[in-house]
Amino acid sequence: MAELRELDGADQPQREVGESWMNSLGMEFSWIPSGIFLMGSPSDEQGRHSKERQHRVRISEGFWIKTCAVTQGEWEPVMGENPAYFQECGPRCPVESVSWDDAQEYIRTLNRREAGRVDRYRLPTEAEWEYAARAGTAGPSYGELNEVAWHWGNSGRRVRPVGQRRANGWGLHDMLGNVWEWTADWYGRYPAELVTDPRGPGTGSSRVARGGSWYIDPLNVRSASRYDLSPGIRRSTLGFRLVRTE
Repeated sequence: MAELRELDGADQPQREVGESWMNSLGMEFSWIPSGIFLMGSPSDEQGRHSKERQHRVRISEGFWIKTCAVTQGEWEPVMGENPAYFQECGPRCPVESVSWDDAQEYIRTLNRREAGRVDRYRLPTEAEWEYAARAGTAGPSYGELNEVAWHWGNSGRRVRPVGQRRANGWGLHDMLGNVWEWTADWYGRYPAELVTDPRGPGTGSSRVARGGSWYIDPLNVRSASRYDLSPGIRRSTLGFRLVRTE
C-alpha cells in the first residue's frame, strides 16, 4: 500500500478528488488533494537509479493539474506557431521539441491571455508531479505499463495522441510515457527526512523532467524516474503539462 494520507485541509476549498475544471481554451484540469506520500523508489525497484532516494513528502495544499500534456492544438493558438517534430501527428498530440525556457514563455503568454495575471499557470514542482502521477499508489507504475503508457515497446517509435492510455486514479493520462514532462525544479539530491512542499535547489544547471517517453525502455518508464537536462535543450521526447493555481 502507498503511504498516502490526506491532510485536514480545513482552510482549503471543499473539492472532490479528480474534480475537473476547464479553461476557455478547452484545457481540462483535475483536482489533486493535499497529502503525504513516499517520493522516490525503494532500493529493490527494477530499473532504479541512485538519484531516486526514497523519502516522505508533505503536499500541504491541493492543486489543479492538467489531465494531459499540453498539445500542439493548445500551443499553436497561444504562440502562433508549432515547434513539434511530429506535426503530422495532429493537434491532439503533445507539443514536443520544446525546452524548459520555451515552456516558460508559453506560460507567460497564456497567463497574459487567459488570466491577466502572472501566476495563474505554471509548471508543477517535481514533488507535485510525482504525487499526482502516483495517485495514491506505490511501485514502478500506477497501472499495468502497456495499459497506461506509450514507451519503446509499444509506441511504434513515435509520439502518440494524448488520452489514449488508461488514466490513473486521479483522472490523469500519460503521466508515464509518451513525452518526458518538464517540472519547475532545478535538479538536486533528494533529502532523507520528511519535507513539506519541496521546490528543489535554488540554483543549478539542469532542470528535471519526469515520466519517461515513447523512446524509452519500459524499465525507465516509472513513477520515480528522473531526467536532468539543460533548460535550453529541445527534443522530440520532451513536453510538459500545467498546474493552475486558484
